[in-house]
This record gives sequence, C-alpha cells and structure tokens, in this order.
Amino acid sequence: AMPKMRGQLVTVNALLVTVGQFISGMVDGIFDKYMPESGWRYMLGLAAVPSIIMFLGFLSLPESPRWLAMQQRNEEALLVLKTIRETDEEADDELHEVKVSLPSLPQRQVTD
Repeated sequence: AMPKMRGQLVTVNALLVTVGQFISGMVDGIFDKYMPESGWRYMLGLAAVPSIIMFLGFLSLPESPRWLAMQQRNEEALLVLKTIRETDEEADDELHEVKVSLPSLPQRQVTD
C-alpha cells in the first residue's frame, strides 16, 4: 500500500475484524437459541464461507512486484506497479526503490 494510506488501511482492517466478530457471535447465538441440537453444524459451515470468498479473491491477485524484481522480471514488476499506482512516474520510482532495497546476493534463475 502507498505510505499515505497505510494508517487508514490498518484502522479499517481492525474495525472490520471487530464488526465481523460481533456479527458472528450474534449469528451463533441465534443458531444456539433456535436450533440447539443442530445449530453448531451451521456455525461451522458458515465459518468456511469467508475463507472460500477470500481464496477466490486471491486467484485474481497479481504477483508481488518485489518478488518479480528479485527474479529479475523487471518489466512484469513495472506492469504490476503501473496498475496499482496513480501515475507511471510513481510506478517507476517505486520499482527503483525496490531494486535498491534488494540484497546484492546472486539471484536464483527461474526457468519457465
């Protein structure tokens, strides 16, 4: 994330986690009250739904620009950065920062 957004993202994440825990507690209580014998099955089953949604979302994520740069795939890293940054100049600057921050150890060659 861009440095100017990191604090906001952490706050929103903490808020969403708290709200999610509250809602799941309420839903579990409803299942326990109205279905005391079989409600636990629905509680466990519903817990899998967010994980499945997250997994499907992960399938559309691009590779990490840092990982691509470590594999010396700089053109691909720049393309990914251009899709998530506001300007091409910001993407170029960030790729330069990534390259500077990488260790100077020989990189492992990846064959496709």
